[in-house]
Amino acid sequence: MMPQSYGLSTQFGDLHFRRTVHFLIGLSVVLAIPILAFTDFTPVDLALLMPAVNGVIGLPLTALALFAGVRRYVDPSRLEQAIFLTAVVLLFVTSLVTGEDLAHSVIELL
Repeated sequence: MMPQSYGLSTQFGDLHFRRTVHFLIGLSVVLAIPILAFTDFTPVDLALLMPAVNGVIGLPLTALALFAGVRRYVDPSRLEQAIFLTAVVLLFVTSLVTGEDLAHSVIELL
């Protein structure tokens, strides 16, 4: 999705795809090292918590970006906009509830 957002056409395995994957892997390592070094997290704790963090933060933001993208490039009806906006709001609400549980889990690990 990242190369396409810049208007580049890509397919699985081509140069833009590989560069994006390599960049994201490198970014993950760069971000994981300080977390492991400065907290009492083990790699297993980090592997268990990161999908939860992604679900709490990444998923609602992705849904919001998709909503904005659909409104920009397609002209959805008011009903379609209302349904999609309701889904985005529900994602944010459930993320807040999940985030509270995630915060308690992180505090217990620290």
